[in-house]
Amino acid sequence: MSQTNPPSSNATTIATTTIPIPQPPALPLLGNTQDVDPELPNSSLQRIIAQYGPIVKMAMLRRNLIVVGSQELVHELCDEKRFEKQVGGGLQNVRAITGDGMRILRKAVTAIAHRVLMPAFGPLSIQGMFPGMVDIAGQLVAKWERFADHKINVVADFTNLTLDTIAFCTFSYRFNSFYSTEPQPFVQAMGRSLKVAGSRTRRLPMTGFLYHKEDQIFAEDVKLQHDTADEIIQKRIDNPTDDKDLLNTMLKGKDPVTGQGLSPENIRSNMVTFLIAGHETTSGMLTFLFYYVLSTPRAYQAIRTEVDTVCGREPISLSHLPKLKYIDAALKEALRLNPTAGAWTVTPKADEIIGGKYAVSKGQPITVVLAALHRDPKVWGDDVEEFRKWYARLFQKFDFRPYDPGYQLKVKSTLTIKPVDFYMRVAVRKDAAPIAVQVQTAHEEVKPTAQLTPAPTPQGCPLHVLYGSNSGTCEAFARQFLAESTRHGCKGTIGHLNEYPSGGLPKDGPVVIVTASYEGQPTDDACHFVEWLKTADAASCKGVSYAVFGCGHPDWATTFMAIPTLLDERLSACSGTRLVDRGLGNAAGPNLPGEFEEWSKKFWTIMSDSGRIGSQPEESSLQLSARVDSSYRTTVLRNKHLSAAKVLSTKVLTKDGAPIKRHIEIDLGEEATYRAGDYLAILPANPMDTVTRAIRRLGLHADDVVELTSSGDSSESTLPIGKQMSAFDMLAGFVELDQPATLKNVRFLANLVKDDESEKAALDRLMTTEVYEEEVGKSRISLLRLMEDHPSIKVPLAPFLQELLPIRVRQYSISSSPLWKPNVVTLTVGILDAPHLSGKGRYVGLASSFLDRLSQGSLIRVTIKPSHVAFHLPPDPSVPILMFGAGTGVAPFRGFVQERAIQKAAGRAVGPALLFYGCRAKEEDLLYDEEMEAWAAEGVVSVRHAFSKKPEESSDCKYVQDRLYHDREEVRTLFDQAGARVYICGSPSMARGIEEVCIKIASEAAGKSEEEAKAWFKRIQAERFATDVYA
Repeated sequence: MSQTNPPSSNATTIATTTIPIPQPPALPLLGNTQDVDPELPNSSLQRIIAQYGPIVKMAMLRRNLIVVGSQELVHELCDEKRFEKQVGGGLQNVRAITGDGMRILRKAVTAIAHRVLMPAFGPLSIQGMFPGMVDIAGQLVAKWERFADHKINVVADFTNLTLDTIAFCTFSYRFNSFYSTEPQPFVQAMGRSLKVAGSRTRRLPMTGFLYHKEDQIFAEDVKLQHDTADEIIQKRIDNPTDDKDLLNTMLKGKDPVTGQGLSPENIRSNMVTFLIAGHETTSGMLTFLFYYVLSTPRAYQAIRTEVDTVCGREPISLSHLPKLKYIDAALKEALRLNPTAGAWTVTPKADEIIGGKYAVSKGQPITVVLAALHRDPKVWGDDVEEFRKWYARLFQKFDFRPYDPGYQLKVKSTLTIKPVDFYMRVAVRKDAAPIAVQVQTAHEEVKPTAQLTPAPTPQGCPLHVLYGSNSGTCEAFARQFLAESTRHGCKGTIGHLNEYPSGGLPKDGPVVIVTASYEGQPTDDACHFVEWLKTADAASCKGVSYAVFGCGHPDWATTFMAIPTLLDERLSACSGTRLVDRGLGNAAGPNLPGEFEEWSKKFWTIMSDSGRIGSQPEESSLQLSARVDSSYRTTVLRNKHLSAAKVLSTKVLTKDGAPIKRHIEIDLGEEATYRAGDYLAILPANPMDTVTRAIRRLGLHADDVVELTSSGDSSESTLPIGKQMSAFDMLAGFVELDQPATLKNVRFLANLVKDDESEKAALDRLMTTEVYEEEVGKSRISLLRLMEDHPSIKVPLAPFLQELLPIRVRQYSISSSPLWKPNVVTLTVGILDAPHLSGKGRYVGLASSFLDRLSQGSLIRVTIKPSHVAFHLPPDPSVPILMFGAGTGVAPFRGFVQERAIQKAAGRAVGPALLFYGCRAKEEDLLYDEEMEAWAAEGVVSVRHAFSKKPEESSDCKYVQDRLYHDREEVRTLFDQAGARVYICGSPSMARGIEEVCIKIASEAAGKSEEEAKAWFKRIQAERFATDVYA
């Protein structure tokens, strides 16, 4: 219903039709308070704006709040003739800490302080602080140099950096944070008090007595901060100086208007304000910067190149700063994506209309949510979540890499926001010049309270194994290669490629690289190295001897082996020495492990022929034995990349008799975040039947307790050496029991034959290449099944475990939207349980059977894996989308449609969405049919089916690509005229079929030749198509 805007006191009254501001459904008394996460309020408001649109009204206990997040509306709110800033909520409560240091109530006092302090913040004064900034930065550099390659707590170190810098540059006071292993009491007290100041706004009326203990701690924390400031002031009064710092300005300065100076209380208030407001937001910004730079290889290389070009080996000076334009842009981009002070509030001076249609009353608080504003697609485009633009001293001295390559950004909030649990490693650059740390004389003597111990120097023989691995296969091969190297007299090192983000590969021994491509791009743990190598100079790898083995799926023809090929060719072009031809592992074939073994043999043969190693491999230095105790059991399973999640519900989607497909709802916990289209990576366990078979064949009891011991170096082993656990748990959780047997596995079994010549002959026969490929590889016969086929061979537990690959995480597309529930995901999983290709028994999928066994309350280990940046919904929900999926390939599209449905229900305009979905038959395996019909009735989506068993029920279309051609005119209109985005999720054959039909449609519509249409498709594919193809 419309209404007429009331008269405005600052404009000519014009009758204007207005509409209600969208508002989420409110609860009695509580209003919309339950819609806002008290720990991350700005993230909640950003999500609400994504759901309801750029302006939302919310009922928040004592008051109504309007939040906005579009540039168009914020531009109006910045008109100071119509709106004025308002300080309230958490900032109002901060006044208990900062007193009149913030412009809250006593404006006359604040005006005096403003006029006294302004000269101290002029350009020349700030430049005069530069030597002090360099001094404190030097302390950080010294610490990181001592602790190179250790785990660096990024938030803590940047908090120390900014606190010490502000204190020293403005008050000539040293906190000496880098000389203590304990956090500064001032910082701890400040963090606690800011959190309480923010949470007080959410207290219900007349409930203050419930927070007595919290308020007592708050008062003690405020007193500590005030006492610290008073101590600094008193020391300066007792020991006056001529320093032209901010403290002397406050103590000696006079207001040019009134002639008054600042009172001791006001000086203290301003000191606390500067320490809080300055260091809290700046440390957060620097931490976010390093997170994004380490996550964005092109930015990392650009910053490093800029620092080297501008500063070289010279000490950083003021003259360098204006030339560091890329770093300046990177800081601003970090603030765009995660503004550390996430919101500000204004209020109308009179009744107003904003956006031409929303009425707001005089005095109504209107909060600008910066994270939403900074993602307005009308300003920033579709790639709003990307770090798109790009501490010079730190980049002069160090190379950086994430401590945990799998870390996904998590945020904590007081009144500002910072990353949580973000750690990195630093390594001193090999080409870094010594940087002298000049400590200025200060009135506070430096008194170290802890010894800084240099990091231990890594030791090892000259062999270096590096991997690039998303799913874990290449890492498993790399660790297998490292274990094999000990038999050849080597004691090598292992790591991911990003440990060399700027080159500097070892030259003291061979560098063996095992890597895959991810849709033609490097894996997450190889992206920095690849970005450097693309533009490395021609001599950068001189003296490096290397070998590359690549894993890839040939169905992805255009990107097959893209990264292994690039690495191999660029290393050679940069003067590296290739030791052996590049190995090619076919991930679609049955013998990927065998292909890696054959390539490894070629490598060791060349190493032997060149005299680098002996001609005969030694026995492995890692000799395992197993001690069995039948009276004890335990469970040990840990992985730093994964966190605990809880199954909320699980149900079967398919009809009786059809292959089972499940819908599983999983609670990730409060800190997890995701986007529609992302993956959930799950650590599974082997099927119970398979584990039982292994236990039976090995002659064990399921509850026998096993402890693996080692006589050699076990530091890189993926087996639980030295841990006691049941035989069942060890076999279920640490090795891949159903992995196809390799030639090496067959040889291992043959070597265990004692006197049975027929057994020996049968296994020797399998070791011929042709027989192996036909009878073992193609049939996916595992080592366990071979052992069952040869029951007379006694197989010890420890060697059996050493023959197997470590268990890997599996990734599944998330089938929900965070607008539905921000910390809950759903999966759509096809359960693999089919006759074995060998004709013996059944083949049960490792991960899908694991998920099939889950029930409500089950705990599992998971992590969010972002999908390709293009495989997400456009930020503007009015952009049309075309989706193509078959079977469980519908999973991400359920999330897409669910998100659009929630946005439409909240009043937002959503563009057309066409879902082309293929399955066997409606009465067998049509997934989410009722949901899709309901969303179709709401005008959110139009579903176009293709039933392979009953094409007559789907416009005579058997496959998705057939239905695409059938509806080509509608598709072409949306694509050509409305700018639709295209998403494909399914098998390689389906993706190829869609590509072929798109080329055919383009050829027919535009009169192009097939070659011209293919060229057009290749150009447009990168801009408008996003594909998630699975094997």
